[in-house]
Amino acid sequence: MFEDHRPAKTLPDGTILDGETVVLVDSVCVFRAMAIRGQNRRAAETLAQHTPATYIAFDIVAHQGEDRRARPWERRRQTLENTIDETEDNLNHPGFGRGLVY
Repeated sequence: MFEDHRPAKTLPDGTILDGETVVLVDSVCVFRAMAIRGQNRRAAETLAQHTPATYIAFDIVAHQGEDRRARPWERRRQTLENTIDETEDNLNHPGFGRGLVY
């Protein structure tokens, strides 16, 4: 359904992000495009060519095998930003900078 969007391969082992796969058009989430992809494989392939999916990270649940959920949000957020800065994958999007949402 989202062949154009692959999870980041360069995240450290044991890292779990909380976020959402979205389709953006001019930096706006297009929920209809997501719904169509979920219903029709052929339409999904066409949409992937014109409006690829991207992953927007909200939080980091675990980092290098360490559960981060009990830590204050500000510390998790800093870890998330540092982790994304260190990746070589598609966690960046022009509409959302480093693939982060506040």
